[in-house]
Amino acid sequence: MLQQQQTQSVSANQQDIINIITEEANRYGIDPQIMVTMARNESGLDPNIVNESTNATGLFQFLPSTWRGNNKGIGMVQKYSNEGLTLEGISDPRQNARAAALYLREHQNAFTNAGVPINAASLYMGNFLGTQGALDFFSNLQSNPNQSAASVFPVAASKNETIFYTNGRERSLQEVYDIMG
Repeated sequence: MLQQQQTQSVSANQQDIINIITEEANRYGIDPQIMVTMARNESGLDPNIVNESTNATGLFQFLPSTWRGNNKGIGMVQKYSNEGLTLEGISDPRQNARAAALYLREHQNAFTNAGVPINAASLYMGNFLGTQGALDFFSNLQSNPNQSAASVFPVAASKNETIFYTNGRERSLQEVYDIMG
């Protein structure tokens, strides 16, 4: 009986998380299903999860430097302080989902302006490589989809071997795009 109650509690908690993600997605004009799927892939819907190797934190696995800013630029908190983001909020499900929706909206706007289709794969690519990196990816994908993705994005490949390599070989740009969707 205790195990059943725990399972129901986890399910209820996950439904609360899904509801928060859906609310924030709708608030900023992002497809809620894309955001829920992304959060499942990134964190298993666990708002407290921290990646041990990168310290990426929360539902959408924000790097602390992306959240708070660094010498390369301002962070999500400063950029969107008027949206209620706080330095401590990286593990807060609502703030993490709100930041993700705002970040995805940036990608969506840039991709629309560049003629890139808006879908799960393109938005996830924006989240993965940043807006400009994703635009570079799509440009390279269009010109040579069979080119090695690792040769075009060596830094990303070194940090994400499971995305860029399979069975000891480099994946093509098309293959990377396909697994993102």
